[in-house]
Amino acid sequence: MRFQVKMLFLFSSVMLLSNSLLFCFLYTSSCKLVQDSFGMQARHMALSIVHNLDAEKFKKVAEKTMEAKAKQLDKSTILKMPEYKELRHQLWQLKNQHGI
Repeated sequence: MRFQVKMLFLFSSVMLLSNSLLFCFLYTSSCKLVQDSFGMQARHMALSIVHNLDAEKFKKVAEKTMEAKAKQLDKSTILKMPEYKELRHQLWQLKNQHGI
């Protein structure tokens, strides 16, 4: 083979390898950036929900739900609870606030 053909083949191989490595690096760093940003956004939303919801009302609704499930009662008793209605309204507002 002539020298020019060998040089062309060598430089083409080097360029192909370097571009492949660069692509892999950019792909993995982009994926990590997206995962980190979604993680931070989810953490912020969770903290916002924790600070805005009343734990006692949630506990009452959860206990009533477990009791109804154990006794195989109708869900309408839970849906009529004022605590449930207020929690549902607060969660709806938080959902709209965060654009979910």
